[in-house]
Amino acid sequence: MNQRRQYTRQFKEDAVGLLLGGRSVREVSRDLGVDVSSLNRWRRQLLEEQDHSHEGPGLSPSEQAAENQRLRKELAEQKEIVSILKKTIKYVS
Repeated sequence: MNQRRQYTRQFKEDAVGLLLGGRSVREVSRDLGVDVSSLNRWRRQLLEEQDHSHEGPGLSPSEQAAENQRLRKELAEQKEIVSILKKTIKYVS
């Protein structure tokens, strides 16, 4: 029978840090040998904890994470457009 693995809080925080740093859930899951659903749950729990302790002006940690994700997606789209334009210039020249 499978025995549940126990992870330390530090391990979970480090794993979530990789996710918030821009690595994909699948990539971190594969590298650390942790289930995708566990990583998503840890990220949600950590951001909720940080949101509850957030005080003052500015975005909460979960809002910052969502904004970072949106900006990464937008950057990837812009890089793709630049790549297409470079190929087009080579073809036209």
